[in-house]
Amino acid sequence: DVLYALKIINKNVLRRKLIFSTKEQSSSGEREDSSISATTLPTNGTTESSAVAVPSSMLDDVKREIAIMKKLSHPHVLRLYEVMDDPKVNKLYLVLEYMKGGDLMNIVQGDSKSWRCEPMHEIALWHVFRQVACGLEYL
Repeated sequence: DVLYALKIINKNVLRRKLIFSTKEQSSSGEREDSSISATTLPTNGTTESSAVAVPSSMLDDVKREIAIMKKLSHPHVLRLYEVMDDPKVNKLYLVLEYMKGGDLMNIVQGDSKSWRCEPMHEIALWHVFRQVACGLEYL
């Protein structure tokens, strides 16, 4: 049996991060890059009047990463099976290979408070390190 995981990416959150980042750069005295083009996207998927300008480079980066992830096939790299875009709710749904225990970033950031990691035996740690190195080499 193959198990799948679903990751949801909220486009509105990406927009807010971008807007915050842009404001932060302009307030710190950094010159804004005038070569970046913008694409206007509705914030709620319905009206163009409430749209937010999002640099095309940001959307292109997301699309490029998804295209690359779909092509990857390695035992130590999580597989992306499908991407669904729902413009009505401004979300992307990524169907990924299921990984027991979730991803490392959630554990490191403390999103999974129930996870308490015991120290790993050195041999097991080297096994995990080798798998990560093999996956990175493939990438």
